[in-house]
Amino acid sequence: MATLSFYIFIFFISFIFLFFLSFMATQRHSSSTNSEDTKKRERDTSSCSKEDDQKIISSSSPSSSMPRSKHVDPSEVRNKKRTFVEAFAAQENDPDVDIKEIDTWGKVCRKVGNLAGEHINEDRYETEIIQEISGNISRVLINSRSSLHDNKKFVGIDSRVEEMMNLLHMEPNDVRFVGIHGMGGVGKTTLAKIIYYRVSSDCQFEGSSFISFNGEKSKARDLASLQTQLLEGIMQERIEVWDPHKGIEMIRSRMQNKKVFIVLDNVESDEQLESLAGDHNWFGPGSRVIITGRDSHLLKINKVNDMYAVQLLQPADALQLFSLSAFDETHPPEDYKDLSMAIVNYAGGLPLALKVLGRFLFGRPIDVWKCARDHLKGNPPKQISDILQNKF
Repeated sequence: MATLSFYIFIFFISFIFLFFLSFMATQRHSSSTNSEDTKKRERDTSSCSKEDDQKIISSSSPSSSMPRSKHVDPSEVRNKKRTFVEAFAAQENDPDVDIKEIDTWGKVCRKVGNLAGEHINEDRYETEIIQEISGNISRVLINSRSSLHDNKKFVGIDSRVEEMMNLLHMEPNDVRFVGIHGMGGVGKTTLAKIIYYRVSSDCQFEGSSFISFNGEKSKARDLASLQTQLLEGIMQERIEVWDPHKGIEMIRSRMQNKKVFIVLDNVESDEQLESLAGDHNWFGPGSRVIITGRDSHLLKINKVNDMYAVQLLQPADALQLFSLSAFDETHPPEDYKDLSMAIVNYAGGLPLALKVLGRFLFGRPIDVWKCARDHLKGNPPKQISDILQNKF
């Protein structure tokens, strides 16, 4: 039986990912299911490995996973050809082997061979295959946990993320710069962060870094500090930059052969871009750089491949976002509905204004709501952020 087990193992090692998914699904079973599994284990502990293998195959969904087979054609396993037919014949002729156990292994082989998946060609490097599998596992882990994107208060973000992912064109091996622009408070940073958390956790990149300027100017020491942050984030080692000109050379020389994912948030000047991402050829094939800022012209002259303009929220989404901040509900109470609609209209669909106003008015008496409404009258959306900072 050892010979047959060896051949099954060769093929079955490609299904580690299926085991992970099966384990996650098992954790969600009811207590009755757990009890049933326990009884099965108690019946025959000697066949535990065999039963676990069958459980992995039967409970894993091909639609949510992609089995890989290498050195073994799935049809050989399914139909017991070549070395498999020899191994089965040897076991059938062995008087010490239980025929029922052989039949069980035969069923396992048929199920494994019928799973939809990928037959890996011999010309692919194993390191590439391992990286791809680990990337799939990473994505499942990310999706199984709560994240920034899962927060219910990010209203209307899904379509924006999808559009940005399309602009990034992750598959081609070129280097792409994509800009995000829009007025202050419209949600550029939020969108960039969500995409960063999603993409940077994918093992397809050799390094990632999120650089936020936060009002920092273009002074030499500020730029050198940001270059240090970028280099350390990508290279995962202590690197000190004192001179921005030398920092440019260090970034270019160390990253031109690396596939990296970088976000430069709230860029305001040419100097900032030229110091951190001066050209596409600074980075290795497949790299992606996102640049956010208010000035679309600044993005154009720095040769971004595509630009995404973040628009104000539609009225329905704006009301929902405000209600979540003000009442922790998706809709306002009936006696606050008219006031809420008025404040939302004055905010003009600006997410920052809606969230700040909602937090300020949370739990306040209705008189305060009326004062806020009156104060906001006649102010266009682009002035709302300044008004909130000065008055509230």
